[in-house]
Amino acid sequence: PRVMLTIWGSDLFWFQQFPRHKRKLKETLNLVDDLALECNRDVVIARDLGYKGRVIPPFPITGGYDVEVLSEIASLVPPSKRKVILVKGHTRFVGRAQLALKALEDVQDLLDGYEIIVYSADPKARRVARKLSTQYSLDISLHRRGSLAHDRVINLFSEARIYLGISLSDGLPNSLQEAMVLGAFPIQTNTSCADEWIVDGKSGFIVDPYNTALIVSALRKALENDALVDAASKINLATAQQRLSTSAVSESIRGFYIV
Repeated sequence: PRVMLTIWGSDLFWFQQFPRHKRKLKETLNLVDDLALECNRDVVIARDLGYKGRVIPPFPITGGYDVEVLSEIASLVPPSKRKVILVKGHTRFVGRAQLALKALEDVQDLLDGYEIIVYSADPKARRVARKLSTQYSLDISLHRRGSLAHDRVINLFSEARIYLGISLSDGLPNSLQEAMVLGAFPIQTNTSCADEWIVDGKSGFIVDPYNTALIVSALRKALENDALVDAASKINLATAQQRLSTSAVSESIRGFYIV
């Protein structure tokens, strides 16, 4: 039988840097006939690790979205009129929500009237957020990992001006996709494949997770520039219609399972 391997965000990008894991990756890829990935970045890494099999052209492994329906929800309130900032609340493994929260502390002078929502918040993220809320009287809501139904997550993105995703490693984050479909201005780290989907400074910001000053600068611009966030939502929606709709994703992989 043919062997197919589906690669997630950190499988290659993060673990290739550790010699023991790199050996395991090479051994595994040697057993694989078909490789499904989300990023051109990971195609290059797989080939560098010796993979010689078939590669499906990168596509969103989540399967896409009903972009037309979701864009109607997103159009109810333009991003410039929204008063919510969404923060992905992972601090374990490669997640660095604490850096996102630190950046929000540094722009707290601009946050009057805003609600900060930390979703998928693990214990450390909740501790940091509570301290920040108490110290600066910020309106912060916390949702533990797995506590929100997906419909509720979709609604949150349709209410958000900014989505902030900070991590040391990622692929094509679901949250980035949801931000693009639903009009939230994305600020995503360069350890993901964000550069294959958004244009830095135009349809989002791509930041270095080790450079807090850059994250702060990106936040300030996204909070102060209404024209930027509204224009970005239109660009990202057009990209989503072309590349993230269920029909587009289905078409891109139609022939892959026919061997």
